[in-house]
Amino acid sequence: MKWTKEDAMTLGDVVRRIRNEYLGSIVCYVYQQALENRPLLKVLKTLCLTA
Repeated sequence: MKWTKEDAMTLGDVVRRIRNEYLGSIVCYVYQQALENRPLLKVLKTLCLTA
């Protein structure tokens, strides 16, 4: 979905849209890593999701 000046959006709309786009990017990244047989712990570490 493209950002256009004609779209009247509230701040909340913008935050939701950015969150959805970011989440979609993360899902795509994880999927690509899985296709390349990357270890799960390495992917989680890259995403800063492990201690």
